[in-house]
Amino acid sequence: MGFLSRKADYLMVFPAVIWMAIFLFIPIIIIIVTSFYTLVGYTPQPIFTLKNYATVLFAPHYQSIILFTLKLAFQVTAVCFIIGFPAAYFMATRIKSNAVQTLIILVLLIPFWIDWTVRTIAWYPLLGKIGLINMVLMSTGLVSEPLGMLMQSEFSATLAMVEAYLLFMIAPIFLSMNRIEPGYIQAAESLGANRFRAFYEVIWKLSLPGVAIGWMFVFVMGMADFATPNLLGGTIQTIGGSTAYAVGILNWPLAGAFGAVLIIITFAVVFIILKLVDVRSMLF
Repeated sequence: MGFLSRKADYLMVFPAVIWMAIFLFIPIIIIIVTSFYTLVGYTPQPIFTLKNYATVLFAPHYQSIILFTLKLAFQVTAVCFIIGFPAAYFMATRIKSNAVQTLIILVLLIPFWIDWTVRTIAWYPLLGKIGLINMVLMSTGLVSEPLGMLMQSEFSATLAMVEAYLLFMIAPIFLSMNRIEPGYIQAAESLGANRFRAFYEVIWKLSLPGVAIGWMFVFVMGMADFATPNLLGGTIQTIGGSTAYAVGILNWPLAGAFGAVLIIITFAVVFIILKLVDVRSMLF
């Protein structure tokens, strides 16, 4: 019976494995293999070369793009954490009603009911030179002319990405905090810990798996996002944008090298996070 039970478990996992293999692992392998091809005219030829990686990693222009993409992803992740952790803490510890907690999650989901393009373009009437914020600032006399930095800048790209990914930081932290027994804080305080020490030893440490998962979600999406910076970031360039440009000029090997570097960077960061924090308590 035990053998049959294990066999049934494997059969349940099998469709998901096949799906991941076809739509994730095989495309990644194709990208990596193509990244070593040589571009002859507009046709990638199976001639092994490291030129594409040398271009991506050692050309000063592309080095600055990689560093900026890392900075932008960490920046967005940090802002999401600064906003998301207190929000998750409030939801888990101050709101006792499951219905209210569910309602807040539904409110946070509302942006995802709207088409991504509409949601992104909606920032223009708010942040543009004739947008709401500039009109308010000018009408109150705080500025004499519209602030150009609010739109088509790193600021606007960061703001839009934070709005898009904030839920992915709040949700795992809230779930990890929601599993903490309220009596743990009381037990820590009864043993002599002050409120700060009790918060650190109980809330912070027990919520670390959720924090780690939130950081992984937001960082990976921030690294891969190229459309938001392109629409709202003005002249800023990211790895994703460079990959899209390489695809646009039919330089598939260079695009493959960009994709491979992006995969390696994100895997490295995720690996470090998983080494620092044990997230298994969130999974079991």
